[in-house]
Amino acid sequence: MTGKKIIDGKRVLWHLLFWAGTYGLYVLFFGTIYDDNHTEVISNLYLMPVRIGSTYFLAYVLMPALLFRKKYVSFLALMVPFAFLFGLAIWTVHYFFVFCHGCLLESDLPWFHLPTIFDRIVTNIGIPAVFALVVVVKKWYDDLQVRPRESSGRPESDYLSLNLKNGVKRIRISEIRCVESRKDYLTVHTDAGELTLKHTLSAFQERLPSERFLRIHRSYIVPVDGITGFSPSRIELRDRSLPLGSSYKHRVLEILHAQSQGSFDAG
Repeated sequence: MTGKKIIDGKRVLWHLLFWAGTYGLYVLFFGTIYDDNHTEVISNLYLMPVRIGSTYFLAYVLMPALLFRKKYVSFLALMVPFAFLFGLAIWTVHYFFVFCHGCLLESDLPWFHLPTIFDRIVTNIGIPAVFALVVVVKKWYDDLQVRPRESSGRPESDYLSLNLKNGVKRIRISEIRCVESRKDYLTVHTDAGELTLKHTLSAFQERLPSERFLRIHRSYIVPVDGITGFSPSRIELRDRSLPLGSSYKHRVLEILHAQSQGSFDAG
């Protein structure tokens, strides 16, 4: 595994099918209402970039930054201007690209027309909301995959329960030698072998003790006590050498230099 991002063909196909279906539903819905499918084919083609961009901004920027970090008040506060700007963007595209091309007959309306903006919010916000709900459900499911379960007589913090294809497997945290992300799957390298399960590396990282494990790359998490050496570009373990990602380098090297005190052979 080189650490390079591999494009997930299935995920790309799912997104393409989702937006193709969304486009078709919009054309069918508004074409039926206004009895003009030809116009809706053109107008919705103009509007799809706004819908797609707004949806991804909500699902992959606002939600991870606020909602997933339990900053609920901040998230709800930002949803109001987000919804308004979303409606304004939809209306702006309608006004300058659709109306000005003579596709529709409402061009006498002013650009900043609040009733029309709110109407655009109501008729278009459903898709971002549905997409965001899917992301929330997936995040919840990923978290369940690595949620520890109680075990009588043993400290809960020393164990992780992993949902594998063939059942649930409990492992000691101290047995983890490396966690590697491969597309939608993780490979947990342990003393006893490799375990593969489906969820995100970020979700797994949240279940590990932060003082004992380091995220060194977008594809790797390693135990601090398993590091035998490091350089500005590589992290050395007992049985492998892994790349040190540029976005993680400063924090990782800072921690390792502070903890090493001559224990590591720094290159």
